[in-house]
Amino acid sequence: MELDACTHCGTCSVRCSVNVIFWEMHNLTILPSEKLKALKSLALDRPLTERELGIIQEGSHICTGCHRCTDVCPVGINLQDLWLSMNEMLALKGFPEPVVSARQSVAAHYAQKDNDRELIVLPDHGDFQQELSSSIQGPTFWSCYRCQTCTNACPVVANCQDPVAELGLLPHQIMHALALGLKDEALAAGMTWDCMTCYMCQEYCPQGVHVADVLYELRNMAYRDFRAGFASSKT
Repeated sequence: MELDACTHCGTCSVRCSVNVIFWEMHNLTILPSEKLKALKSLALDRPLTERELGIIQEGSHICTGCHRCTDVCPVGINLQDLWLSMNEMLALKGFPEPVVSARQSVAAHYAQKDNDRELIVLPDHGDFQQELSSSIQGPTFWSCYRCQTCTNACPVVANCQDPVAELGLLPHQIMHALALGLKDEALAAGMTWDCMTCYMCQEYCPQGVHVADVLYELRNMAYRDFRAGFASSKT
């Protein structure tokens, strides 16, 4: 009934906290009014291609839950509840939160092994480091001298029975990998994706390395590669 009640006036999209992201990603389903149209297609079980479902999947999860859209809806639609239902429907169709898909593709693309044979990982030519150094937080990894304080303070590491086996690289090792320009190892490490951004590592770092922020930027970089379709041509 709420889907039918929508007049597609666009008020929710105008007030949306994340509508500016549309100009960066050009995905219409980021906008609440367009997200509702996509949800209606899902609810009516209309035939959608895998590409169309992927676009809806990405847009459906770009939401801060600020409730602005619901607050300004002139017909009183509870949009927050609809977004939750939409995410559940997509998960049932095999399209979970994009970060899950991205993590799986990144792990496959930047594999540490190929057919049980160790690969020789060589540093890139500095392009990766230059990209990571384009922000305020990114280049702080250069200050790391691998004292392991970040690793010792990390609750994710503390809750692993075998941190190296479960996470691949530990926080201080990722900072070291960045200094060496080892993009594959840094992006494929489970620690890069399991970070809870609790900022314990940054609070205790004696060198002021923005460890959690660097890991967050690594995830953004990996998602950009994933979104560009790197997984279609594994190298």
